[in-house]
Amino acid sequence: MKKIKRGLTLLLVLVLSLTSMDFQMSTSIVNAETTSSKFKTIYVGDYHTAAITKSGDLYTWGWNQEGQLGNGSTKANYTPTKIMSNVKKASVSEYSSAAITKKGELYVWGSNVDGSLAGGTDKYILKPRKIMDNVVDVSLGRDSSACLTKNGDLYTWGNNYDHSLGDNETFRTKPKKIMKDVVQINSAWLAVIALKKTGDLYVWGGNFFSSKPKKIMSNVVSAACRDNSVCAIKKNGSLYYKMYNSKKAKKIMSKVSSVYCAKYNNGNIAVITQNGDLYLSCPDNTYGQLGDGTKYDDSTYDFNEVNLKKIMSDVISADLSGNTSGAITRKGKIYLWGLCKIHMGKKDKYGTQTIYGTEVLKPKEVKRKKVNSEPLEGGRLIDYEKSPSYYICNKSSVFQPNTSAKYITSMAFVWLMLHWHCLKS
Repeated sequence: MKKIKRGLTLLLVLVLSLTSMDFQMSTSIVNAETTSSKFKTIYVGDYHTAAITKSGDLYTWGWNQEGQLGNGSTKANYTPTKIMSNVKKASVSEYSSAAITKKGELYVWGSNVDGSLAGGTDKYILKPRKIMDNVVDVSLGRDSSACLTKNGDLYTWGNNYDHSLGDNETFRTKPKKIMKDVVQINSAWLAVIALKKTGDLYVWGGNFFSSKPKKIMSNVVSAACRDNSVCAIKKNGSLYYKMYNSKKAKKIMSKVSSVYCAKYNNGNIAVITQNGDLYLSCPDNTYGQLGDGTKYDDSTYDFNEVNLKKIMSDVISADLSGNTSGAITRKGKIYLWGLCKIHMGKKDKYGTQTIYGTEVLKPKEVKRKKVNSEPLEGGRLIDYEKSPSYYICNKSSVFQPNTSAKYITSMAFVWLMLHWHCLKS
């Protein structure tokens, strides 16, 4: 009987200790999931994704063969990982990325072919590199880039083989001013648009057969472009669509808040209405980019076709590449679909990366690994999954009891010492 009593007492102490530690884990996770940590803006490339939180933290994930993640290596990372702080805006292309801080500093990283990132002679830029100040907007094309300063000046640089620089230079590795009084810019693979303060929309490059900015619309408040077409929102909230060879723009929707076009020439368009509904038109649905559970061969699509279909509600930000679509909800959650498992770590049976058989046909939430701001002893940081059941630190389980846990454990230990003689007798 005495042995049983003694064993039960020791068991009680152990249970109290573990319970209090687990309580600390749950408390820490809840407290860390603040409003400011939720995502607000997403940028989708074919092989990687970037997103900004409400507090201005920039996360990237996906393939990284040319340093487009900005993590200092060319090693892929399939969990959203923080790269920068105090970020206001970003842009991604096929193999490159850019970000603007709240101070107006423009940083770039990834592929620097033909000086497309203004990175000198470096082939790859593996970490964010500052190239300009006083910047409010940036947009990356395939081999060229454009940015907008606070005073409305538009700069371009990179390769000009399809007239994306807006002038007649072959290429340049340093930003050059080509327009003024601009309030918004957007780049496709090869084409660029610029919206002026007057509401006039200009386009050049791509299939528009113009080496210099050419006015195509008026009374515009926001726009996005592909290499052969433009989507523009007018002052009354109506969305208009104009092909490069059409004389007039066609109205396709009302009460629109924002519009996004795939950078590549596959016709895919995303629209967010004023009440937060996300609509997609994906003539190319080879990998399920539409997000309605279907996919079909890209040989059947029509570039001119714009058939918008509602996919999600409560959306605050969206973006899409030729193969992948993404959105962020009002709750700050990220969703991807299409050819997106390459963003999430799909590997074949040999452990190598593959893009085949990786379709996601409906929006799927992307889980994030977070990092505690307080280091442990030895300078280590705790990485923890969204699940409140455990911590992960250097791939090992770690328990960090709080003050309450230590108090409960100490009291149990004191009681045991005071009554040990009774248990022995």
